[in-house]
Amino acid sequence: MNAKERAIETFKRLGLMPFHLTHGNLAGPSRKEIRRQIVWAITGSKPTLAECRLGIVEDLLVKTFEVPDGTYHDREERLMAKVREFGLA
Repeated sequence: MNAKERAIETFKRLGLMPFHLTHGNLAGPSRKEIRRQIVWAITGSKPTLAECRLGIVEDLLVKTFEVPDGTYHDREERLMAKVREFGLA
């Protein structure tokens, strides 16, 4: 299973989309813990909670889903388009 498949499986298991991770529309586990689980699913190693606060989750999602560079809003829109492509949104 590659990084993209692991990320998709984790999103499905947690019932989340990347938008929820970046905008805080969550009920349940803390955003930090969920970010930590997503990074763990993609990289295979569990990061510290401090690392999860540094924006590495968004960067990993952008790289994993092969979203081109651009402004933050452009990246977010392209990321959501990729996520919709995989049937997660």
